This record gives sequence, C-alpha cells and structure tokens, in this order.
Amino acid sequence: MTRISGGTDSIVAKAAKKMEQNERLITKWAPALLLMELDNVLWGDKDSISIKKLWDYLCAYCYLPRLANYGVLEDAIWNGLNSSEYYALAAAISGERYIDLKYNQYVGMIDTSAHLVKIMAALKQIAEDKAKVQAEDGKATSVTYPQGGLQPGHVNESGEYGGRKQCSRIWCRFWHRPASRTSASTTKEYAILYVSKTG
Repeated sequence: MTRISGGTDSIVAKAAKKMEQNERLITKWAPALLLMELDNVLWGDKDSISIKKLWDYLCAYCYLPRLANYGVLEDAIWNGLNSSEYYALAAAISGERYIDLKYNQYVGMIDTSAHLVKIMAALKQIAEDKAKVQAEDGKATSVTYPQGGLQPGHVNESGEYGGRKQCSRIWCRFWHRPASRTSASTTKEYAILYVSKTG
C-alpha cells in the first residue's frame, strides 16, 4: 500500500508524482518496449493496429504500461519509425492494402487515425509494389519503328520521331552533317520521344 501525504498539490498530482517515482508512470518509452507490448498482446491476430485503439488500450487496461500522457506514446512511435527494427506506419487501410505506407523513414506528424503495421506485412506490400512497377516498366521497353526509314537516335528538326509525341522522353545525341562536305560536322542535342508502351 502506498501512502500519499504532505505538500500542497492535489491528490491526483501527488499520486502521479508517486507513481513516477516508483516507475509506475512512464514519461519516456523506448520503441523496443512498445514493440514488446505489441507482440505480446496488442497485435493479436492482426498485422496492424490503429494508434487511437492502441492509446485506448493503454489507458484502459491496468496490466499494460501506464504512460503519463499521449505524447509519450507519440514519441515512442516517432522514434521507432526512423528505424528498420520496429514497425511501419500507414495513413489508412483499404481492403488489404496499406495507404501511404512509411517504413524506416522520417515522419513529420503522426495522426491518431493512422495505423502501426508489422514489419513483415509492410515489407510484403513494398516488395509487391516494386515487382508491379518493374513489370509495368518491362512492358514499356518495346520500341515501335515508324515507316519512313528512321532509326533509333534520329529525329527531325521539330523533335518528332515518326509522328509519335507522348511517350517516354529520352535525351539522345547524334551527328548532324551539313550539306557542304568542307564544313565541319557539328553535334546537336534533341529531346526525342520514341519509346511507346505496347501490350
């Protein structure tokens, strides 16, 4: 039993000070300790948890660490997001996708509507997104040669390549030889648009 006496502070302030002295009220929390609680209890069978729900749990259940205020949790989350060891952050969840997923990077503001995400779940989505981008890039590597004898690296003075305009922009250098054989060859640089997406 803890006795609280003396001083001019209110009973609540006295209790808070006593808990802090006994290390029952946490004013600074390490990301590793937050992750431990997530792994032990709070994740459950899910790969994510909303920050609002996490804070509600910490306030409601006495067997969880008692934080001095929400700022303690926010600091722990913020510090953990700057590392690859703890968790990721998603602004929202749509179906099975994490929206605006951030992992191992600086995050300026942390909204209570955001979600903490398990590292493995975050890395899985990041890998899938990367593979999708690579597959889409692979479809765009086919080169369409227009009729008229133009070859890659050749372009007319207007910057057109066989009449195609809106494709991938590539800077290409080629030789432009003047009509006079006695004139020195000069080098010009044009922006050419000749890679078209097919399929």
